[in-house]
Amino acid sequence: MIRMKISERFALNQWLSSYPNDKAYDEVLSLVRETDDSVKRWYLIEYCTAWDAVEFIEETRKAFEDSSDDLCWGIALHDVREGDLDDYE
Repeated sequence: MIRMKISERFALNQWLSSYPNDKAYDEVLSLVRETDDSVKRWYLIEYCTAWDAVEFIEETRKAFEDSSDDLCWGIALHDVREGDLDDYE
């Protein structure tokens, strides 16, 4: 499993019901654009164009990052990768 930024994983999980865990964020977006069978979209965007789906995912990632910047101080949460804060106290 490739470690993504928390914001990337969040955005993918909001719009996709499954995708390969061994791919980076940009690779998954490429698979969405190519309508690859390894990526399954949630029913809300199942019939949208692939480009619209990618736009929804990207907008969700950006919104997460903007919100986390507003809520958190001392940690640039949008830059944190999964597992980076496991030992944080």
